[in-house]
Amino acid sequence: MRSARIKRNKRNNLSKKIKTFLTYSFFAVVVSAFILNFFSSNLLEYSFALAKSGGVVDFKSDEKFNVALISANSLGEIKNVTVLLFDKKNKSLHKFDMDLGVETYSKGQSVALRDLFKVINRDSTKEIKEIVQQTFALNFGIVMALNPSDYSDYLRILSGEAYITELSKLSEIPDVGLRDSYLMYSFSKDLDLKNKNEIKVKSLSTFDKEVRDIYLDSQMGKEGLSITVVNATSINGLGKDYARMILNSGGRVVDITSSNSEEATSHLVYKEDSKTLGLLSNSLGISSKSTHEEVGMKYPEIIKSDIVVVLGVDKK
Repeated sequence: MRSARIKRNKRNNLSKKIKTFLTYSFFAVVVSAFILNFFSSNLLEYSFALAKSGGVVDFKSDEKFNVALISANSLGEIKNVTVLLFDKKNKSLHKFDMDLGVETYSKGQSVALRDLFKVINRDSTKEIKEIVQQTFALNFGIVMALNPSDYSDYLRILSGEAYITELSKLSEIPDVGLRDSYLMYSFSKDLDLKNKNEIKVKSLSTFDKEVRDIYLDSQMGKEGLSITVVNATSINGLGKDYARMILNSGGRVVDITSSNSEEATSHLVYKEDSKTLGLLSNSLGISSKSTHEEVGMKYPEIIKSDIVVVLGVDKK
């Protein structure tokens, strides 16, 4: 009797050990699978992040970042124009769908967006970027001229609606590398859908108003320095065009004037160094700077302004 009880106890103990072993083994397998999946997925994303970029955009460095997507067929007919404004500070994405009847200027002509590619070459990416920046009075990190299918693919990626595996299927786009695409994808993917603002734009004045509201909390907007734009060229309206760009970037333009004489080179005149001064230099492409003391009263506008933007012939 005792011998049978001992054998039964041994069997029970063995059974418990087996169950314990299986339980822990199962737990270990589950944990290992989770860890493997976590690291493999993050390794995949990390590999995309490290992929060499063909562009010159450091997406992480800008608190607000603008992208323009243009869809056109082989006949040069525009099908879509979309402006995406990434606001990383407020973790929001603003998508502007442009009405194709909105007019811009190209080669001295007033042209509707739908006719834009009929006067320029779709492969002239530099010229397209300049026209788009002039049209929307914004600096764009990336401007892409795409065929309709690539346009749809990129719009899904940059709107956070695609899967990461779709990045590798994107067509080769000039000045846009895989790293740039990944950074924009990862930012938009992390956004709450409530922070995606979609706006149909039927006029540039509507676009400007929306953009200026978004840029109110930019570094330029927070400093709130007064800025005067001086047109030192013979081009009518040049001062107004650059003032619009400054306003759309969060700057506070208090006056636009014209000079009695032309200046060969554009420059900035300032009372004190500031973040706004550096931002204006970068966004307007004006590297020459002078202090109020250095120029004296050549530009009396400095009395009522913290910064004077002098537009020279080099901005023609």
